[in-house]
Amino acid sequence: MSEEPESSASAAKPAAKEGRKWSLTATLAIAGSVVAVAAGGVGLLFKVDPAAEPCLGGASARFIDAPVFPVSRTEYHDVSGLPGYGQYPSRVGAEVRSTVEVDNLRGREIYLYYTLLDAGARGAADRVVTGNDEFETIGQVATSCTWRGGFDTFAEPETRALVPISLDPRKSYRIVLELFEGEREGFGGNRLALFETPVFRG
Repeated sequence: MSEEPESSASAAKPAAKEGRKWSLTATLAIAGSVVAVAAGGVGLLFKVDPAAEPCLGGASARFIDAPVFPVSRTEYHDVSGLPGYGQYPSRVGAEVRSTVEVDNLRGREIYLYYTLLDAGARGAADRVVTGNDEFETIGQVATSCTWRGGFDTFAEPETRALVPISLDPRKSYRIVLELFEGEREGFGGNRLALFETPVFRG
C-alpha cells in the first residue's frame, strides 16, 4: 500500500509538465499576436499620418530633369499665373521646369538657385550673364522622407535690375541649377545637388 502514493505522484508529474508546456506555447502565441497587432497599428498610423514615419539614412537630393523653354514674359505669366511679368511683356527669358527628388529631409525647406551663363565654343560654359549669379528663386518644404517636387522659374538677363532685358537670339546659353537645404550658406556648404541644362538659343 505504500507504493500506490508514489505511483500516483509519479503519474502526476508528466501532467504538470504538459500543463507548463501548454502555458508557454499559449504565452508565445499571445505575444506574437500582440506584436502583429502593434506592427499593424504602426503601419496604419504611417498610412494615416506619413509625417509620423521616421526617415532613415543620410540626406541626399538629385535633379530628375530640367527642360528649358525660351518664352516672353507674357507667355510665362499666362502659364504660371505669377504676378510681376506684366511689365515689359515682349522681353524674352527662359522658363525652366525642373523636377527634383529629395531623401530624408522631411520638414526641411529646400531652395532652388540658378545661374544664367553665356555658352561659349562647343557649348562650354563661358561666363555668367550680368545679374544672374546664384539667383535665389523659391523654397519648398519636403513633406515626406522621399519627396519629389517641381521648381518652375523664369531666368532672364539683369534679373536684379529694374528693367530686364531679353535673351539675345544670336547667342547660346545654359543654366546651372542648384538645390540647397535652407537658404544658401557661405561657400555653398549646404548645397544638395547641381544640374546644368543643355545649351539653348535665346
